[in-house]
Amino acid sequence: MGRRGKIEIYMDILESALDGKGATNLSYRASLSYVQFQKSLEKLLDRGLLKIDDKTKLYKTTEHGRKLLKHWKKMERILGA
Repeated sequence: MGRRGKIEIYMDILESALDGKGATNLSYRASLSYVQFQKSLEKLLDRGLLKIDDKTKLYKTTEHGRKLLKHWKKMERILGA
């Protein structure tokens, strides 16, 4: 398959966080180093694609993130990726 780009990494994180996940779980699922994972988290949080529940400390994909993920999957289907 080859190396993933930033967009694929972001989409993997958003998909993994659909039902809420802790940071450790998300980083394992994304197969990223701690530094790479933190940078990706910051980007997704800053863009409003991911949120963190202050009580549970779980990361969850926002509605905006869900829409983006839906469009990404549609694009993959169209392009046959």
